[in-house]
Amino acid sequence: METLARGYEFGSRLDAVLKKGSTGDLDDFLMNRLFGARNMGPNWEQAANILTAIDKMDRLGVRFRMNYDRLSEYAHPNRAGGMGSFERIDRENFTLYYGEEKVKEPNLCMIGHLLIGTQGAFEYFYNSLGDSIHAINEGFENGSFE
Repeated sequence: METLARGYEFGSRLDAVLKKGSTGDLDDFLMNRLFGARNMGPNWEQAANILTAIDKMDRLGVRFRMNYDRLSEYAHPNRAGGMGSFERIDRENFTLYYGEEKVKEPNLCMIGHLLIGTQGAFEYFYNSLGDSIHAINEGFENGSFE
């Protein structure tokens, strides 16, 4: 999901380059995304937070952030440090028991659908990036870009 969000962010920048006929701040954007770092000093590009890209995807109206948070909790459960030590898992019913309390685990079918949907969207954006890069390259070759 993070790769999809970065790909969408990059594709949006390429679309802006094609509309303006100028690369504008594309180099700064690429340097930031490729070489950005935190706490490395003033001469380093400041790293962009991935959640910013996730939130941009969320604005498309696909509940991207909510689903990202669900999968993140499944992959990196916060409960593992404490209460998870005292839980009982009913794998057949995808239910987690804290004593008498029932907590519903994410349905594996739902997780599969999210991952498959993300992969399909990534494939679409990835393929469109090639077309945009080719169009920008042609713009440089024929002199219509700065």
